[in-house]
Amino acid sequence: MNIILPEIDPVDSAVYNYYTTSESIDVIVRSNIAEDDVIPSEYLFRGYRQMPKLEQIALKNCKGNILDADAFAGCHSIWLQQNNCITTPLEISGLCCKVMKTEMLRTY
Repeated sequence: MNIILPEIDPVDSAVYNYYTTSESIDVIVRSNIAEDDVIPSEYLFRGYRQMPKLEQIALKNCKGNILDADAFAGCHSIWLQQNNCITTPLEISGLCCKVMKTEMLRTY
């Protein structure tokens, strides 16, 4: 059993919680240069059709070896790998990596 400490890594906790329970948790992103942003954890699992048009265009234009830095749950890497792109999701959060490995993504 994993002990999740959301105050240490809120995104990691939100991703793992949503993956294991389907319960979406809001993650508040605070910045001193912009308004706070609220991201529901289910958004980190969005499919291609749920992505904004700009993300879709960016994904379709990816070529070569692709590094998906700060991959979270790997939604971009999943689409890229399904479309025969050589993609490496990079994530430091352990529970996010666990979710991606369960989804058969190769992670580093």
